[in-house]
Amino acid sequence: MELLGQFIPPEERWEYEDADFHSVVTISLGELLHEGVIVWDEPEMRWDAYDDQQFWRVTKAVEERYWDRELGVLPIASWKRRYVGRMNELMRKLRLAYEKLDNANLMQTSDSFSKNRSVGSAFPATQLKPTTQDYASDAADFEGETVTEGNYVQQAKLLDEYDDLDLQLVNYVDVLFSSLFTVNSNAF
Repeated sequence: MELLGQFIPPEERWEYEDADFHSVVTISLGELLHEGVIVWDEPEMRWDAYDDQQFWRVTKAVEERYWDRELGVLPIASWKRRYVGRMNELMRKLRLAYEKLDNANLMQTSDSFSKNRSVGSAFPATQLKPTTQDYASDAADFEGETVTEGNYVQQAKLLDEYDDLDLQLVNYVDVLFSSLFTVNSNAF
């Protein structure tokens, strides 16, 4: 950096304390986050998340995946609108899945609930006075639930094919980033 400082006055240098960015065409997500241009807490960046925990989990995953990727939509305000819009598009589909997974047992393959009532009479209906007596002399209610869990190997095979819901959201915003990577290091 000392060699660079000989040719570029300090007020014109673009330096970061701990950051190392080398965007060539546009600007990377990491640069925007580092400089405070994108702040996830701002209302313009909030999308219709299932809950706050999910919002921050997905946001962290987006940062980790796309930190060094350049924006594919400019200007930045347009990128912000498209980001929130794409997240909201997919959340309309995924909201029910998040609700189902909230208390799900991924090893469970079925759950059936049954309820029935058995009613009997010791007296025929013709022997009873219809206005003062009922012909039923006994009744019993029965309830039952049967939960079946699959074997671990079968369920593990299914889990290999399962795309995490958070991962689906992270993948869905991929189109907002440039797919070009470069070895350019600020022309060095």
